[in-house]
Amino acid sequence: MPYIGNVPAESYSQVSYQDLTGGSGTSFTLDYPVGSAGEIEVFVNNVRQEPTVAYTVNGTALTMTGSVAATDDFYIVFQGKAEKSGTIPEKQANGDYNFDSNTLFIDSSASSVGVGTATPTVPLQVNGSGVYLAGIESSTAYAFMGLKDSNSSGTIADPQVGVGVQTNDLLFRAGGAERARILSSGGITFNGDTAAANALDDYEEGTWTPTSLNGSVTSYSNAFYTKIGNTVHLHAGGIRLSDTTTTSAIKIYGHPFATNNRSMGSMMIRYAGTTSGYAVYLAGDYIELFRTTNTASWVQLKHSDLTSTSCDLYFSITYQTAA
Repeated sequence: MPYIGNVPAESYSQVSYQDLTGGSGTSFTLDYPVGSAGEIEVFVNNVRQEPTVAYTVNGTALTMTGSVAATDDFYIVFQGKAEKSGTIPEKQANGDYNFDSNTLFIDSSASSVGVGTATPTVPLQVNGSGVYLAGIESSTAYAFMGLKDSNSSGTIADPQVGVGVQTNDLLFRAGGAERARILSSGGITFNGDTAAANALDDYEEGTWTPTSLNGSVTSYSNAFYTKIGNTVHLHAGGIRLSDTTTTSAIKIYGHPFATNNRSMGSMMIRYAGTTSGYAVYLAGDYIELFRTTNTASWVQLKHSDLTSTSCDLYFSITYQTAA
């Protein structure tokens, strides 16, 4: 293709050099044949000599006009002869570059780089063999991060900090010991624990919409949850119900995850009536509300126990999910 200016270099180069110190006289033999005096630079005691005036050349024969002493610092720089010191890989027909037989491969069509592969399928793909596929280590070896072959046995040896793969689990080490592990089956364990039953496999935050079996939930100020593993922390506040006359028990639906057991929680209610103790009870598909009586027994809170539609219900409960 055409270029503006110089054509880009296809190789790095260095000039050749010959030291003739120790020789004397006017006649000397060069290491390389020279076509003209301008192709070389001749230095005597670090002073460059004038071509065709101070010296002439004919092939490998160098003739000095004045005699050179053996004690003179006498050397030649072959400016007309450049030697390749490193070759830039030739661009292939498809625009790719291949360094050292796929040690480093640049795929122009996929805009990807492969290390150890000529067919990278992601922007950067590293293929290797042996224990470690890749690694970053400090010069003092006190810090190390590496990707370990899943088929290699053993753990990362002694680095203070490390990342590696063992039997398809991903390990994180610090202070010379395993601190966390991502299991191939899912979930995270800590401090050397490998049991799937102990793995933290979920974390989620969100909101939920409370509904009522009778009437409707006219408003609520907040309803949110936090799920850690199989444990759900549920909260709702400012719930107001449209039905304050039905003698049926209040049942609140809409909690985000099914439960595998019956769970108790705390509750507060704001309305003008007899002061009682309250509790919230998750009975599977719905949440029930309870209050104490003068005989210290618990009874279900009914819609008719609410004095008005302005009564606010607040409760929180922690329960385990069914899965």
